[in-house]
Amino acid sequence: TELYENIFKLVKNKKYLIITTNVDGHFEKSGFDVNKMFSTQGDFINIQCSEPCHYRLYESTELFKEMVAKTKDRKIPSELLPKCPKCGKMMRTHLRDDETFVEDDYWYQQSAK
Repeated sequence: TELYENIFKLVKNKKYLIITTNVDGHFEKSGFDVNKMFSTQGDFINIQCSEPCHYRLYESTELFKEMVAKTKDRKIPSELLPKCPKCGKMMRTHLRDDETFVEDDYWYQQSAK
């Protein structure tokens, strides 16, 4: 959005760290370096095991694009619903809404800055 782009123009040539509770990805879309961001509550870009059986996040943009493209009558083909590569349970968006929120190595690295 224009607001995020204007903020980026103010800091792009400076040392910065964005700490945000926003989960919508607008900082990334506006040019901010993801390595200079800490999204404390997760984001809609990554998915995680719903269990979680392990602490790894998976980028999901291409998967979601495919799901949208193949949706018919408001139904996503079941074979496109993401399953955990380790345990086979359903994947879910990486949002802090209960005790299953994954704090991976990157999360701890960013929280220490």
